[in-house]
Amino acid sequence: MSSPKRRVASIGFNFMGLRGEITEESIVGLTDDVDDRIKKLSQVREDLQAAVVAVDSLQVEAAERQAEVQKLRDAVKQLQEDKETTQSLLELPKESFARVLSDGAARGRLRGRIEGTVIGLVTGGVSSYVVWYLTK
Repeated sequence: MSSPKRRVASIGFNFMGLRGEITEESIVGLTDDVDDRIKKLSQVREDLQAAVVAVDSLQVEAAERQAEVQKLRDAVKQLQEDKETTQSLLELPKESFARVLSDGAARGRLRGRIEGTVIGLVTGGVSSYVVWYLTK
């Protein structure tokens, strides 16, 4: 049995007396390696493209959130200004506030006396009439 004929591919370089030779089997093995590397590189490329898409979506989302935060800051600022305006409008001088309370109290006392007098007269008249009717 004769061994299969081995083909030898010769690379045409001669550097300081060195001559290189590559066999066909090693070339076939290299092509398998190259195919695997190409597949890995295409997978890496797909992964990178997916990462770019994810980064783009994150940038869009971050921009939306930033706009929302700015709107909320503006709303808070407006509310603080409204609060200050409302507080300044509600502030009354102490003397005028005391006058308003004292006038109300004086009016309330006078009204209470008038109401008490009227109620007393009416109930007295009704009770006198009931007693006169029953004793008649």
